[in-house]
Amino acid sequence: GDDDDDDDDDPFGMGPDGDSQSEDEDEDVSQSDEEEADINQSEDEEAEEKDMNVVGTAAAATVPTATAPAGKYVPPAQRAAAAAAAARASGASASDAKAAADAANATRQVRGLMNRMGESNVASIVVEIAGLAGKLPRRSIGDACTGEILRALVEGPRASEQYASALAAFVAGVSGELGPEVGARFGAVVVSSLAEARAAGRARPAANLVAVLARLHTCGVFPSSVCYGLLIELSRGLSELDATLMLGLLRAAGSKLRSEDPAGMKDFIVSLQGRVSELQSGAGAGAEAGAGEGGKSSKGGGGGKRSDG
Repeated sequence: GDDDDDDDDDPFGMGPDGDSQSEDEDEDVSQSDEEEADINQSEDEEAEEKDMNVVGTAAAATVPTATAPAGKYVPPAQRAAAAAAAARASGASASDAKAAADAANATRQVRGLMNRMGESNVASIVVEIAGLAGKLPRRSIGDACTGEILRALVEGPRASEQYASALAAFVAGVSGELGPEVGARFGAVVVSSLAEARAAGRARPAANLVAVLARLHTCGVFPSSVCYGLLIELSRGLSELDATLMLGLLRAAGSKLRSEDPAGMKDFIVSLQGRVSELQSGAGAGAEAGAGEGGKSSKGGGGGKRSDG
């Protein structure tokens, strides 16, 4: 039932509450572009274009962004300047302040675009997000995309096959437009988040992350070694959750994995069979030990009865 709510209008389940400025924010972006062209406020934008390697995510988490009173429009350049001033006031360097402003701006614009993304318009949203690279550092844009997708997968409802496929196609498209490092960083974050979800026994976020990871392999973003590495790790644990995740990954990408790397599939099967044998041996030894203890207790009880007689 929850999966059906991920429609084309709001596939990320964020809705108006997920983005405080909602549709008005998109209007702000358009209005900002027009005003900046009219008043020739290009100096800040040119500086942003020159610095394409700024890491903005960590700074954005610690430096507050400037907010305007309700109903009052503030151009992005002015918001960025206010954020930079706040960062400087807190003791951050100029580069940290700029990184914070870039990250906040990227997150705001990426969220607005992704809130409109559905299965039928993934390609057009990718093009619009790639267009942001003319004004913002590519890494800030990529990190913003990663953050929004991760939030949807970890905090949102269970992902349907169509939903997971759309997200994987989106990541593949953005990686193609902004560079393969976007996909690499996304993969690292997914693997880390999956480990946390497994450790906490959180089945829904873990299943969502595996669903997207598997489809990123079918899209060509991740090599088969990534999936096989995860499968072998799951086979070594082989908890109920691990078995569920293995099944989900194999259903989504098993055919492609087997055709691309049959040797890898064989190694996984051998690992799985070995782990199953270990569990069966342990269960058998436990059963025998239990039976032996039960027999001793029975004999002891019988002797007592004969003595009483």
